[in-house]
Amino acid sequence: MYRYMKRKLSYGKLPNPVINWSTLVVAKVLYITIWIVLPLIFMDIAWWKILLGFFIMHYVAGVILSVVFQLAHIVDEAETPLPTRQKRRCPMKVVR
Repeated sequence: MYRYMKRKLSYGKLPNPVINWSTLVVAKVLYITIWIVLPLIFMDIAWWKILLGFFIMHYVAGVILSVVFQLAHIVDEAETPLPTRQKRRCPMKVVR
C-alpha cells in the first residue's frame, strides 16, 4: 500500500495491517467452523462425507462463476440496445 501512496495512486490513510490480517483470520476460522466443524459435531454423517460435500460445494460454485464470467466477457455478440428518440423505448422486445 505504501507504493500506491508514494505514487499517488491511492489517497487517504493507510490501512492497519494488523486489523486486516486479524479480520481475515477470524473470517476464515468462522467460515471453517460453520461449514465443517458444526456439521461434524451436530450431524451423524461420516467426516469424509462432510469434507466431500464441502469440496463439491466449492467446485460447483467455481464452475458456475467461471462460466458466467467467461460468457459475459468473451462473447462478442452481446449487445446493449439504446432507446430510440421517438418512442423512448428499447428496440428489443422485453418480456414483462
